Amino acid sequence: MTLSLDGYFEGLNHDLSWHNVNDEFNKFAIEQLRETGLILFGRRTHQLMEGFWPKAALDPETSPDNQEIARLINNAEKIVFSRTLDSVRETENWRNVKLRRKVDPVEIRRLKEMPGKDIWVGTSDLAVSFIKEGLRSTSSDS
Repeated sequence: MTLSLDGYFEGLNHDLSWHNVNDEFNKFAIEQLRETGLILFGRRTHQLMEGFWPKAALDPETSPDNQEIARLINNAEKIVFSRTLDSVRETENWRNVKLRRKVDPVEIRRLKEMPGKDIWVGTSDLAVSFIKEGLRSTSSDS
């Protein structure tokens, strides 16, 4: 997750224009996503990602790095936490997505204990709710 030095993920009105996405960032994202088997989103981030990456995967003008990011995100399992969405939709370029109404600490701990790749938390509000539930990111948790 990208944060400003003073601890903010976004500006006013959810502005993300300050994020610096360049070749170095894309290489880092690819490296991280190759180690990721599950992505956890809140509603807003899910809608942003779902609106961008499936289209990017089909666009011949998309850079090779972004093609790889799109492929990795598509193939990863995704859980969307939302109290307002009625459903989530799977498509050819947005697969393996499930909806949960709330954070269940027992389920998250179970997911963390499963063998496999890393879990990526792609939403700042969701990360805060995990912290409040005592769900830390280190592998030494029990």
